[in-house]
Amino acid sequence: RGLDRSSMLLFALCATAVVGVFASTPMNMNGEYLIANPNPSAGGVYSTAYSTRTAEYFDVYTAPIETVYAEVFWTMMQPVPLPADIVSRFANKTIAVIGYEVDQVYRTPEGDQPVPIYWAYNHHYVAYILGKGASLERATVTSASPEHLDAAMAMSHGSDSYWRMTSTGNGASPYPDVPDGQFFSEGNGGEFRKSYHGYPAGYAQLIYSPENFRIQPMQIDTHNRDYNGTGFKAGLLPKESAAPVNASYSGLLECPCTTRIVKSWSTVYTTATSGTCPTPLTNATECFEAIAKLGPAPSTSKIVSSTSLPAGCVLYDHANGTVDAVFNAAGSTTHCGTGGSIFTGKVSSSLTAITIDLALDTTVP
Repeated sequence: RGLDRSSMLLFALCATAVVGVFASTPMNMNGEYLIANPNPSAGGVYSTAYSTRTAEYFDVYTAPIETVYAEVFWTMMQPVPLPADIVSRFANKTIAVIGYEVDQVYRTPEGDQPVPIYWAYNHHYVAYILGKGASLERATVTSASPEHLDAAMAMSHGSDSYWRMTSTGNGASPYPDVPDGQFFSEGNGGEFRKSYHGYPAGYAQLIYSPENFRIQPMQIDTHNRDYNGTGFKAGLLPKESAAPVNASYSGLLECPCTTRIVKSWSTVYTTATSGTCPTPLTNATECFEAIAKLGPAPSTSKIVSSTSLPAGCVLYDHANGTVDAVFNAAGSTTHCGTGGSIFTGKVSSSLTAITIDLALDTTVP
């Protein structure tokens, strides 16, 4: 049902120059931040007011975000150029980010209006500031690139690809301790506005020659367009939702299953050369298809009923490389490998491009 007015994510970043000190008194965009677990042995109360820091700030807005009810927006958005004066000022120089604030707003003639958290639930976000020597690329996890697996699990919930920073080869930082880009990632959920993202004195995220801002928000549209009252009222929910009746939150926050997601299953088949199969195949069609998946297509396929053969799916692997497929419908107790004298096997690795073939002749001492 209908689109909301376009909303935008707003980042306010507080920064100071590495070389040279300049004074300013930036006010907190989201008001006072409270520290839930302050240090009990500290000599005083830590101030979360950026006005107590020697810093300046600048704002960046994403492009408009438009969603419909129950939609999950999880997209790497297009680059947003940093303010021209920031780019010019820190060209071939280092900026030190000492904190940031985030909001989601409607932009109106009367000023920015925050989007209620019960309309657009921000689950998490990953934001980047990229210098002229950095860019983002989509890395894909394959058997030839297992080093990407951990990063994909951590940054993309197990997706087969993820975004990562890489060098453009142009204008890279000449300093080994100053990177060409930084990322800012939080999973604060409903507390994303009022979670403090300031750094202790003496700490900062350094970026050489900053130019662009990018962000990949993950948020869920929970705005019930059929309700025109104040506050929250749940809309239509999937039957898998575990939210209780009249809950103060949307069951969509649980990411319940939906029939719009297509799931597929595959079966992994293995062979046994002794004993019996722990999970035997009981269907001839599946038997012949499984044998074809394990190696070369069988030269012959037939159904028999014999107590001298193992029950179920039987594969004959001949020394000349051919195979025969047999499905034994008899309730036999004969073990696999009975009557055989030559056992063969093969293992291969796409990562190392090595294939090993094994052959064991039990008649040879």
